[in-house]
Amino acid sequence: MGADQNLIRAASQMGPKEYDYSGILYLIQAMGKYANTKNAIADELVSYSEQNFNVKEFNEQFFTGAYGEQNMDFLTNKKDEYYKAMQIVKRAPSYTKKYKQAMKTINNIKFIFEKNKADAEQFVAVQQNANNAWLNRSAGMTFEAEDKLADIVTNPYTNKISASLVMSDSGLQVIAPSMMGTLEEDPLGIPVNEGMSPAYNEVMSLADIMMGYKENIVYKKIKLPGDETQTLIIGDELNKLIEKYGKNAKQNGQPAFEQTQMEQELSALFDQIKKLGPDALRSVAYDYKIGDKTFVQADSYNILKLDDQAWIDMATKSFGDFTMTPTEDEINQMKKHTLAHAFSTNNYAKLETGIYDYIVNSAKDQYTKTPMKLGKDQESLLLTTGNRILFKNIPIYARTLRGNDKTNPSRTIAIDNIKYRYNDGKWEFNYYGTYEPVNREGKDPGKPGSGRSLFYLLTSDVVAAPELEFLKSSEYNK
Repeated sequence: MGADQNLIRAASQMGPKEYDYSGILYLIQAMGKYANTKNAIADELVSYSEQNFNVKEFNEQFFTGAYGEQNMDFLTNKKDEYYKAMQIVKRAPSYTKKYKQAMKTINNIKFIFEKNKADAEQFVAVQQNANNAWLNRSAGMTFEAEDKLADIVTNPYTNKISASLVMSDSGLQVIAPSMMGTLEEDPLGIPVNEGMSPAYNEVMSLADIMMGYKENIVYKKIKLPGDETQTLIIGDELNKLIEKYGKNAKQNGQPAFEQTQMEQELSALFDQIKKLGPDALRSVAYDYKIGDKTFVQADSYNILKLDDQAWIDMATKSFGDFTMTPTEDEINQMKKHTLAHAFSTNNYAKLETGIYDYIVNSAKDQYTKTPMKLGKDQESLLLTTGNRILFKNIPIYARTLRGNDKTNPSRTIAIDNIKYRYNDGKWEFNYYGTYEPVNREGKDPGKPGSGRSLFYLLTSDVVAAPELEFLKSSEYNK
């Protein structure tokens, strides 16, 4: 992992320094070009076709592939060893060292065969699930892990892995399959032994071929550990939380962004996510998109100290007679695989804090940009009389109550079935069937029949109604 972190640090320093980075630049660019082509092939094969891969076909590859003769020799030699040991067991007394050593050889050969068989069966299962794994892979997978998965996806068509298998005392081994996507001709036609995929060491255990695979679990229904009756779809929960405190809060008339309340809910959700293991929160960082970007994509400059234009400038520089001209897709592959190494167990706390702030700030930004849309309760006010006063009608009511409506000299307004009027220096309403002074019992602000009492009756002192402020003047409060 240290080398990968060094790659990131080196890449992050390319801009400001004048050193010759031609070697590492070529490596990053080559990986981008290679992966972009190979991934496109895997995408196409997954989209248009799927071949079944069975044990019989798999076993045949042991003897028809590039290492078939070597595998045949391995089986032949083990068979000879087994036969010789069996002859000793038949003849030698059981208490002799010779007998015990022969039995040890027999048991060891049985174990070796079982291990090779188990590895083969495991790979068949991996092969059968390869398309699904490819479609559900996380953007946080490293180049090496994704490259190996692409080999598995394409294997039914190329036999590159199947033909690169070697039986051994430790189980099935993979001699690095050939590179795909680096030549102009059809990458599927490159011979097995012509060039080696950079994702492999010279030899690796078949049991480890899926090592490093990361699944995108953002929109996967997951059962919570300890309580399988509860399920969690992380992406849906995050979307609902952002909308609750962002768009919905603003449209429902919430006067300010409720950051404290949102952080409490988000912290509780993070506690659930972390119970699923470290890869769960990592998947949120690399796979959960707000708008068109994940946290890692949005924060890529802070991580690598290179903006998009810097990547383009960096990757199209000339070094002597060689000029790199990667496409946009290739640059995105370069960024993706470099960023995949940005977070691991050594900076998990930094990852968690970064995602947390990204989500909260996104909700805050959504709240700020959403126009206030008043709901029913904000468009009207339920009065103590049981009627609703529509805010849009307040200016009309105010004009009549002031006496500015010459067609209504009695200065009478009606809110549903309740009428209000100005009569003989007092404000009255017919709530009780006949006209009586508002606030006749004196329980509300202002004296019975006063303008202050009517103002309270029409606004409950919670609605900003400057048009009715005249009711508070001394003229109507004697």
